[in-house]
Amino acid sequence: MKVSMESSALEIKSGEVKALSDLAYEKIKGAIINGTFIPGSRISERKLAEEMGISTSPIKQALARLSYEGLAEIKPRKGTYVSAACRPNSAEIVMIKAGLEGIAANFAAGNITEEGIRELRKVILQMNKLNMQGDYDGLIILNRVFHRNIHAFSQSPYLSKLLDMIEPFYDQGEDLKVDGRKARIIVTEHQGIFEALANHRRELAEERMKVHILTNRSETDGTVEKTEVKEEE
Repeated sequence: MKVSMESSALEIKSGEVKALSDLAYEKIKGAIINGTFIPGSRISERKLAEEMGISTSPIKQALARLSYEGLAEIKPRKGTYVSAACRPNSAEIVMIKAGLEGIAANFAAGNITEEGIRELRKVILQMNKLNMQGDYDGLIILNRVFHRNIHAFSQSPYLSKLLDMIEPFYDQGEDLKVDGRKARIIVTEHQGIFEALANHRRELAEERMKVHILTNRSETDGTVEKTEVKEEE
């Protein structure tokens, strides 16, 4: 079965300064997720090392990480194979992301400092400005910044790792096209999440974040029904 890809896509360039094992991990994971590496096919460490221009040691480390995440399967005395069940369905990923993002918001609401609140407020103000200007590409970038900040403010490295693990799957199905109506929804929902965080209302922050993730995907493909948030008394 074919598992190779264009050398230019796998090659690690001199300007890439991350650890070689991290770069190899990201490139191999991307190839698995986008379907270049076929589920059930064998992964050749030697061939990957040749295409990336590195030794097999970082390749082995990368494959070990992918095995831990369930994307690859290491079979003793047989080799490493792309997991046959490495592409969860879209609805499943959305539900998992909504749950994890909600927990991150809950933790962040309990741990966020005044400095963190000021930082998030700046992001919200900039999002409003970009929305008014119709700069939807910039809004998408700030959307990611907002969520990344919440991950950091949750002060849970393990939770952040879990979110990083599923992000590529979520991005594969995410519609990044934003029009005026969707932009207004994004800004409004982020404002609501921010207010819950700033007031340290953990359960409300969690619920608003979950609804935000579910609404965002249901707006795109109708896979998840919209849920209403019940305000705390």
